[in-house]
Amino acid sequence: MMFSLVCLLGLSSQSHARLYKWIDADGNTHYTQQPPPDGIAAEDIKLPASVNIDTEQATKSFEEQQKKAQERSETAEKEEKERIRQEEHADLIKENCKKAKAKLENVQSSGRIRAVDEEGNVIRATEEERQRRIKDAQEKIKKWCN
Repeated sequence: MMFSLVCLLGLSSQSHARLYKWIDADGNTHYTQQPPPDGIAAEDIKLPASVNIDTEQATKSFEEQQKKAQERSETAEKEEKERIRQEEHADLIKENCKKAKAKLENVQSSGRIRAVDEEGNVIRATEEERQRRIKDAQEKIKKWCN
């Protein structure tokens, strides 16, 4: 009885699915468990006798790899958004600096400064108002250009 059991186990390892490799008329290579159509030569592919895979561990490992890949993707996306935000901020600072310098140059070079009062009348600004505007422009230059 023991001999029969050993013979049966020996045959069962060979009775696993066979794998055939064959090439069709168009030159395409096929790998199948079914023999090729009649008249087409096939090569038997020898598979390892047994491969024990812990599917639960493999699934966990795959899920961990997917999670890490997702985290890397999210991190890269956040870093890209932050880089774009910093570039936009730098551009805004440059623009504000440019405007502040232009304002200072305009106030310093003009002899008369006109202003509009609360009633909408155009009036000539005083020298104190001109100096205040120069000081404001200089403060904005310090703020935006340094």
